[in-house]
Amino acid sequence: MIENAARLGDAKGDDAAAAGILDAGLARFVDAQTVERARAFLFRAESAVRMDDAAAAATALAMAQALPLDNDERAEMADEIAHAEELVAGIA
Repeated sequence: MIENAARLGDAKGDDAAAAGILDAGLARFVDAQTVERARAFLFRAESAVRMDDAAAAATALAMAQALPLDNDERAEMADEIAHAEELVAGIA
């Protein structure tokens, strides 16, 4: 899911299509690993920022932050989370 969204968003500049893939994947794969869901929500936030959709960006970031990551997972994702927080704060 994330790879397909990245291909569309990053490589082809189609952030709306990337967001659609992420939204569909997050809805469909609710039992995916927590870290993968967090990464998908963070990329969704980034896609929303690129589309200048502050509300969607804030919602996706909040969803990522609300996931029950353990300390090791939070440490592993610290840079990704910080990056998304910075992007979202920039359009709020």
